[in-house]
Amino acid sequence: MNEFEKLGLKPVILRAITQLGFTEPTEIQQKTIPYILKGKDVIGQSATGSGKTLAFGCGILEQVIPGKDYKH
Repeated sequence: MNEFEKLGLKPVILRAITQLGFTEPTEIQQKTIPYILKGKDVIGQSATGSGKTLAFGCGILEQVIPGKDYKH
């Protein structure tokens, strides 16, 4: 089992993460993704290259609804 599955990400995002070769979330990802998926505000500090962008990017992608018009 891919460790990212335990974080509650959608299957399409899990497939993309797996295809990119990631199998185990970093500490910052483990600690932030569950909160981000719940819509909580998160401030995280971690070293460059530790996976912050993936953590926050997953949260953004989880909110996208295919076919929805996001224009305001």
